[in-house]
Amino acid sequence: MDKFKLINGTKRFFIHESGYVFKVHDGKDYPIKIQMLKGVPKVNIGNKKLNIVLLMVEYFGDGVPKNFRYTYKISNGKIPLKNIKITSVDGLNTKDDKDIVLWKCKEKANSQNFRSEHIGKIRDVDVLNSLKRNEFKCQYCDSKLKYSSWHLDHVHPLSKGGLNIETNITCACKECNLMKGAIPLDKFLHQITLIAKNYQL
Repeated sequence: MDKFKLINGTKRFFIHESGYVFKVHDGKDYPIKIQMLKGVPKVNIGNKKLNIVLLMVEYFGDGVPKNFRYTYKISNGKIPLKNIKITSVDGLNTKDDKDIVLWKCKEKANSQNFRSEHIGKIRDVDVLNSLKRNEFKCQYCDSKLKYSSWHLDHVHPLSKGGLNIETNITCACKECNLMKGAIPLDKFLHQITLIAKNYQL
């Protein structure tokens, strides 16, 4: 059985599960075509322009994360729900992803606390917050971090008097963390800027 939903409570505009909006007039259905406005697929509903992707997710989806991105494919002028992919901006798309990241955060926190017993202590939630602040990207080169493979770095190196506290930790890719080592932050940032400038692919 086809599924239809009223839009904004009006009796005239409906959205169909296969990915289009139509209005009823004199007992006839009039599909409303998708319009691309600044790269966003929108439809005119009354005097409003609404995002068809968000309408599909709102009326037929299972809900979305608080902060999310979406991708979609238009098929014959329609955007079926199956053509819409929702991903959270925090990078955690499945329960397995979340479990892996939470385990890694706990592992990293325990490892650093053992290493720096007398100069502060961090919690696994501190490590997780660091990941979220950077949207699961390396603090130094902005590359996307793999859920199961990333490094926890002390911005001000422990060997140079840095503390093992929440405000002194950040997440980085393996390459950047190994290059940085005990180099002070300002010198390291200058170094990777030169590398990026001289060795662009």
